[in-house]
Amino acid sequence: SSRRRATLPTILVFMTVAAAIGRCTASLIPKNCGLPAAFVFVSRRAPRPGVGRFITPGLLSPHHALRNYHRRFSPPLFAEVESEAEAGSVPDEHLPLNVPGLRKETDRLILRCQKKLVKANDRLSASLSKWSSSEEYLTAPDPSSLAAPETVSSAEENISELRDRLAGLNNLQAALAPLKGKASPIPDGALALIASLGVSDAPPVRAPSGPKKTKGPARLDSTRLPYRRFYSEDGTEIRVGKSAPDNDVLSTDPAHRDGRDWWMHASGCPGSHVVIRCHEELGDATVADAAALAASYSRFKNQGTVKVNLCKCRDVSKPFGAKPGLVMLRGDTRTVKVDTREGAKRIERLDKTCLVN
Repeated sequence: SSRRRATLPTILVFMTVAAAIGRCTASLIPKNCGLPAAFVFVSRRAPRPGVGRFITPGLLSPHHALRNYHRRFSPPLFAEVESEAEAGSVPDEHLPLNVPGLRKETDRLILRCQKKLVKANDRLSASLSKWSSSEEYLTAPDPSSLAAPETVSSAEENISELRDRLAGLNNLQAALAPLKGKASPIPDGALALIASLGVSDAPPVRAPSGPKKTKGPARLDSTRLPYRRFYSEDGTEIRVGKSAPDNDVLSTDPAHRDGRDWWMHASGCPGSHVVIRCHEELGDATVADAAALAASYSRFKNQGTVKVNLCKCRDVSKPFGAKPGLVMLRGDTRTVKVDTREGAKRIERLDKTCLVN
């Protein structure tokens, strides 16, 4: 027990000295070094970071604390230096050129230069033709003494530049032909042509394409309407139902027709309802156009003659419980006869005015 009492003060003294040494070590480390205040160092006995015994900074000697500090922060610094050394790549002019890529790009530039040369010759021919037919050229006593206009001079200069470029590209193509392999040494003459003509061993980067166009017929509005719209020669709007349920909406809904509008339908057979947006008496041409549409959008469209009923929209009603498309007429109703062969010409003209929503 006496030995235990003697050991306890010794342990306390050792812990006090260790804490003091730890505080001195912390004072030696700069404040802006990035070392966190509650940093935990791994002891030498730990096989790898994160496994083993952990000792607080206050219980480490100055040598151990500095050594662990350098172990903690030195690797990122060295890694950063290595990454900077790796980032310093070899300049582009010292890299070997890709011979097959040069051949392919040279062929592309030759074809492009030939196309430009053809267009430039066409522009020169057009400019010369326009100049030779001008009043100044025709009235001049000696047309050969006249100075050529600016359009002719610029076209001739453009053609001269294109011919020189095409000759250089052909020489480069001939110089690259005997080379074999991707990294074959390129002669100095070919290198000079590559530099002067601006030829690369890779094709140019294409600009991103714009938004794709939507396919299909253009629609005026996203809202669907239960009818197609046609216009007669005098500009009167004629509405033709798309289906049997759409016929009920067109013929009975005040949002799509008025009571004083005119209504037509092929007599004795299923077909589309036709509404003529006019409150006054109809002209013969408008009646013929609407009757031709009613006959064309009915089951009797292939017959020679079709009878079509004509009345006011206020005289059209929907019986209770009737199937879609079935309506009842009352009041004054007229009948118009349509010759389908003559009506085909009207339908061809009306189709050009058709609007579908």
